[in-house]
Amino acid sequence: MQAYISISGSLTELERDAGVASLLSGPRCGSNRKDVGKSKEEAYKEAAKAIALLTSTRQVKHRLIHLLMKKGLDNAISRYCAYEKLPKVYQTVCRSADCVETLVRGMLYKVCRLEKHAALDAKIGEMAASLRENRDNLSAYDRVSIVQQFIHHRVDIALGEGAHTSLPVHHMQNSLSACRLHLLIIDLQSKHEAYAVYMEELSRIATNLERDRIESGSDAMADRVSPYWRIRHLKTLTHFIESGSRKRITRLREIDEDLPLEEFRREALGIYAS
Repeated sequence: MQAYISISGSLTELERDAGVASLLSGPRCGSNRKDVGKSKEEAYKEAAKAIALLTSTRQVKHRLIHLLMKKGLDNAISRYCAYEKLPKVYQTVCRSADCVETLVRGMLYKVCRLEKHAALDAKIGEMAASLRENRDNLSAYDRVSIVQQFIHHRVDIALGEGAHTSLPVHHMQNSLSACRLHLLIIDLQSKHEAYAVYMEELSRIATNLERDRIESGSDAMADRVSPYWRIRHLKTLTHFIESGSRKRITRLREIDEDLPLEEFRREALGIYAS
């Protein structure tokens, strides 16, 4: 494998070879830039309109949490990339509609020099579509593990058992981190709001359970090089939005859903616009 060489201060040579740069002008999943100067009154009116036709407290809660998550998306993406030490260009890469396919093909065909053929292309496409559809409600972390296993398996088939251990670590980490961010964006933007809130809650519960296992000294953790690795990568985009919105989301989660609907609306709207 080639050594890493900085390209324009952000991409390595392998990342350039894998087609990362070409994604910068590719299709977009969409952007959520909002007017940050909106007043509290405008935010209240905006939210009131969004929940006007909803008929249950849970629907109201999900709608307002989802709105806050979407409004904080751009900031969350920037902070995620900084946290993962991803080159800034990945902020665009991760919004591309075929991010997973392009990164996997780049790794297999351009970095590992595997022979390109239609059957493998089809398998890559099927895997990527399945990860985005996510019928089993797997976390983005667990779905990225599937991407990693797919790449390892295909490299070993083509180049010999154990060949995947020679994959360039930094490039592989960047590719998997970018895939994870892409799936988090898809979960937030391309599904029903109840799904987005559910996936957020699922990852939050999984994080707490993993932390409890670590603190209890469970034998299952003994073989971990870094026991907090899974916790680090279970983080959802809500973890990366600005603190004010995170606090509002937490307060919205805590409202009693058994309150009368109109009382619930007033309390939830007050929190949203605070």
